[in-house]
Amino acid sequence: MARTGRPKMDDPHSYKLTVRFSKEQKKRLEAYAEKFSLSKAQVLMKGFDELMERDDESGEGK
Repeated sequence: MARTGRPKMDDPHSYKLTVRFSKEQKKRLEAYAEKFSLSKAQVLMKGFDELMERDDESGEGK
C-alpha cells in the first residue's frame, strides 16, 4: 500500500529561531506578509535569501 501524506522536502526546515521585533517592525512585517499573501516566516526567509544574493553579487564578506 502506498504511503499517504505530505511528501518529504529536499531541504526540510529543521531549525527554529526566535527573533524580537519592535511594535512598529511587527506591524510592518504583518502588513507586508498580508499584502503578498505570505507567512511572516516566508517574508523573513525571502529577505535573508535576497541579502545573501546581493552580498554574493557584490563580493562582500570574502
